[in-house]
Amino acid sequence: MTLLEQFIQAYKEGSEVIQPTFDENLLGLLDLCRYTLSNEKFLPSKELKESLEGLRQRALEPMKVAIIGQFSAGKSTFLNAILSKPILPTGITPVTSKICHLRYGEEFSLEVILEDGRTEFHKIENLKTIEEDHTRKIKQLTVYAPVELLKEVTFLDTPGFNSQNERDTKVTSEVLEEVDGIIWLTLIDNAGKQSELEILQNHLSKYATKSLCVLNQKDKFDSPEEIENTVSYVKNRFGEFFAEVIPVSSKLALQAKGFDKGEIAQEELWQLSRELIQLSSTKEFNKEKILGLIMEHERRVEGFCVEDSQKAMRLYEESNFKPVLSFIHHSIRPQALSAKEFALKRELLKTIEILRIQYENFHGIYEKLEGVFKSYEENLESSLRELKNSHRQELHLIAQDIRYHLENIAEILFRHIRKEDRLHLSKRSKALFGIASIHQRTLLVARLDKDRINEELFLGDSKNVRFFKALQFKIRRAAEKMESSFEGLLRHLEQEIKLWQEPYELARKRHPLGSDSAHSNLRKFAAKSYEMLLKDFTKHQHEMATFVHAELGSLLALFSGAHEKMLELAILRLEERMESSILRHLNNPADFSIYHPSLDEIRTLLEESFALHTYLPKIEGEGTVADRAYQKMFAGSHQLLEEKHTIIKERLTTMQERLATLESLKEKILSTAKNGG
Repeated sequence: MTLLEQFIQAYKEGSEVIQPTFDENLLGLLDLCRYTLSNEKFLPSKELKESLEGLRQRALEPMKVAIIGQFSAGKSTFLNAILSKPILPTGITPVTSKICHLRYGEEFSLEVILEDGRTEFHKIENLKTIEEDHTRKIKQLTVYAPVELLKEVTFLDTPGFNSQNERDTKVTSEVLEEVDGIIWLTLIDNAGKQSELEILQNHLSKYATKSLCVLNQKDKFDSPEEIENTVSYVKNRFGEFFAEVIPVSSKLALQAKGFDKGEIAQEELWQLSRELIQLSSTKEFNKEKILGLIMEHERRVEGFCVEDSQKAMRLYEESNFKPVLSFIHHSIRPQALSAKEFALKRELLKTIEILRIQYENFHGIYEKLEGVFKSYEENLESSLRELKNSHRQELHLIAQDIRYHLENIAEILFRHIRKEDRLHLSKRSKALFGIASIHQRTLLVARLDKDRINEELFLGDSKNVRFFKALQFKIRRAAEKMESSFEGLLRHLEQEIKLWQEPYELARKRHPLGSDSAHSNLRKFAAKSYEMLLKDFTKHQHEMATFVHAELGSLLALFSGAHEKMLELAILRLEERMESSILRHLNNPADFSIYHPSLDEIRTLLEESFALHTYLPKIEGEGTVADRAYQKMFAGSHQLLEEKHTIIKERLTTMQERLATLESLKEKILSTAKNGG
């Protein structure tokens, strides 16, 4: 092996792309899909890359549990009780209308993601002081807290379903798509109403296996029987939506955890105000009812400060929060991994389906374009054959006209040959006595009547002059018809390409995960369709028009002005033959006779003078201008069609390869789902 060959081999080996290997688990599957779909050959959009990265991050994240329910159901207070710290603001505050993620962090901090994509970090205390104007700019909040439970669970505090803001309902509904568990929180004295049933039917029917119903504020009921009756009623009415129904008291849990009395008092004051507002809209709104609510509020506020640890434990037991945590650990958690894997694979399949639709659409677009050229190619040969036969017939008629007219000219010349006696005197040698004698002979000779010939063949209004003018028009018209036929074939192709082109010059992706670059390439290709697809055909059509004009141009030149000189030349040659025959006869009467031209001889002389053997093959026989032009047209068009098919085939192949890759990924995902991987 030479040094050059060694260098080439080393270069090839160095240029080979080493395909990475991926683990046979969920993370490996996500990495495989991300590696494949983020490859530049797929022209991935920024949104697609971010989505695939987001799916991978979801696989690494703790399980997500969403706290949902109707507006003002005490969701924030419930989460504060679980987290043992008054982190989230309660009551009607600007931030309660935003999705709030609770994640594990080494210290308390607040991350604010704004609608414009910017991210801000604040102290946790700022969460309760965010102004309403600034809240409108917020997209999402994330609270980081050093709470051990958050290492395993990320909680999502949602705005609620019966908010006056429809966007809150939409955002809450979208959250359900990506969580592993759902806790539906409702007030125990408000549970089981028709408004809740409608919400559950619209939003929670497909999440029953991961849903827990929590009846908050169980401390509002005096007897366990009331609580049990309510739980039974909710189970019967909403059993299809929840795996479990658990009554709790966030207030007791707050007391047990030793929360700030002011925080609990604020929650109680908010509860009192809500009850007064509800009462004001009824007929029972009177002084006695108002005082009754205030006394009930005072009773609930008593004993906020719990100093005795045993009493704290008792209060926590009474709060009934342990079954909630147990449900999270023993019901939601075991299902979380399989549910998360199912959800992530479902998202992967949705992504693949979006891309499949996109590339099938692209494939269909280029297939449609290929169909335009195939249709043109299928009709080309028959169209050219039909046009060729038509133009051949027209050229043959012109040739017949020329031959017929030369026959007429020959007849005119023959008709105007005059036979006359010509006296010829010649000296003889001297006689015996030295005297020369004169010999007189009368010869029958042929002479052309030039006056009559000029009158019939050369005067401006003669049939001969009119014929050649008409002949020039016919030749020009034949050339123009052939050129127009070429243009007609190309015009049809141009129209079909234009119809294909118009919808895609402004093509835009239909889904955020679609490829911006692929659509940009389609727009550029459509915009440059003339340059890439039609320009060569136009050039070829011009070349064919030039060929026809050159071929028929020589014939046109012959019959545009040269025909008079050629006719004069023919007449002159005829006269010369007649005169020269007289001289030869006089010199040698025995061997040469006086020439009297026949009609056939005059016809032959005219054909030679007009060089018909050179020009007529262009318009008659098997090798006419039409035959050669359409043969060139077919050969050139066929070559160009092959080139355009190659251009389109490259794009079709690219789309087919991408579709095959997507199908392979889909099969991989489905096979792991069947195998429980």
